[in-house]
Amino acid sequence: MDIERWEALGFHDVGPLFGSNEPGSKGFMRQVDDRVFDYAFSWPHIDQSWSVFTGQVDLGQLPEDFVDSISKTVRLRIDMETIEGSGLGNTRADLAKAALHMEIQNRYEVAEICSDSERADALLESYLDEVAYSADHVRALVIPVGGEPYTVLLQKDDEGSCLDSLQDIVGGCIDVFGASVIDGVDLYVNDEGIYGCVPNRAIFTTPEMERDGYLSQFSTSEVSREDELYAVLFGNIVCVGYDEETGECRNLTEDEECRAWSYFTEVSRPMSGIAAVQAIKDGERPLDRGAVDEMLHQMKASHPRLHI
Repeated sequence: MDIERWEALGFHDVGPLFGSNEPGSKGFMRQVDDRVFDYAFSWPHIDQSWSVFTGQVDLGQLPEDFVDSISKTVRLRIDMETIEGSGLGNTRADLAKAALHMEIQNRYEVAEICSDSERADALLESYLDEVAYSADHVRALVIPVGGEPYTVLLQKDDEGSCLDSLQDIVGGCIDVFGASVIDGVDLYVNDEGIYGCVPNRAIFTTPEMERDGYLSQFSTSEVSREDELYAVLFGNIVCVGYDEETGECRNLTEDEECRAWSYFTEVSRPMSGIAAVQAIKDGERPLDRGAVDEMLHQMKASHPRLHI
């Protein structure tokens, strides 16, 4: 196994997940941010089979009582050599390793079983290939016109920019929607979409937008209220994470992707942009989520084959 390749991608040899008394066991971890760690472990069993356990753990997503129980027992576990410390000089890394240890023991997570050590090493290398691939890509969510959201990997160029990939998806020059609809997520659209693209999604004011004082697009002297129609976005939309430190695109976290998917399927539904535009033309007031939903129902009744 090429240890240098693991190190080149930021992984550290952290020792096996179940102590040091199992020859051939391997363990690698790397810190993604303050609470998130990538991991890859393998270990043998009495019957000569092997387990391989890879993925990502986010301490912030674990139940507080679970993290609490880990915090109380991690030092005891290390002292008893049930597990070793992470070797990263980081208490949270030790907690992450202990959490993985407990999840395997309690069957919250299930490792992949291999027939022998060679197959286990091959799975670890396959995981590393995926990590290397993701280092050259950014995980994003596309909101297509008239369709359900889907995940894509945006290709980075030699300078680390995703500009070309974003332009390909939106069909032209890009612009960032100016409202923070989903915390930590940028919405990229075609900057001339209103002139040449089909209406996609209606954007409704979120509680956070109302709290932050976003002005109504229909009365600039008033704050936009929750569920009020705030804007209509045209053409494909791309949801990408925003790195506040570098100003660059980053992978969506699992939580961000879930929140974006939920917003653009349950709140801002497919065809809602067309319905909102029609409601504006018909002089509907107030222009809120209820009015747009009603227009969607009318459109469906008039065009039974229209998928809404």
